[in-house]
Amino acid sequence: MQVLKEDIRSRVLAAARRQFGRKGYSGTSMREIAASAGVGVGNIYNYFTSKDDLFREVVRPVLCALEAMLQEHHGIRGEDIMAMRSEKYLESCIDEYVSLIDRHRGLMEILLLRAQGSSLEHFRLETMNPSRFRLSPPGTVVIGAVYFLYIRICSPSSPCTMQRYSQP
Repeated sequence: MQVLKEDIRSRVLAAARRQFGRKGYSGTSMREIAASAGVGVGNIYNYFTSKDDLFREVVRPVLCALEAMLQEHHGIRGEDIMAMRSEKYLESCIDEYVSLIDRHRGLMEILLLRAQGSSLEHFRLETMNPSRFRLSPPGTVVIGAVYFLYIRICSPSSPCTMQRYSQP
């Protein structure tokens, strides 16, 4: 029975996500990913040009979500600087950041904590560069804020919700 190419690609992505989540980019080999996916190592290269290409594809959903949030709040169409200082605006942003972390918890951990050795190992520092997204000054710290929320409030084993950091 022939296995569909999209099924193989999906299995490789799922196996890579598990391995990168457990061992990080530098601690994971293509051989381990292939074994976990039940395919030959050479077959992975039919779908991905390199381990780094595979890593980038694994974390692509969270990268796209972060970029969309950055553009919405802090890009060219971003809020007026005075509006960004309001408590209501800040609460709204925190709600969105926490929601993003909840939706992409595993990928966020891989991207922010397990990317050493990949082309994304300096993601936080590079993304906080204001010229990358044409960010307003408050927007330059968004990734730092998301990272802080993830590290300080949301451990990988517990749910991250507004109740974790709201005042009683």
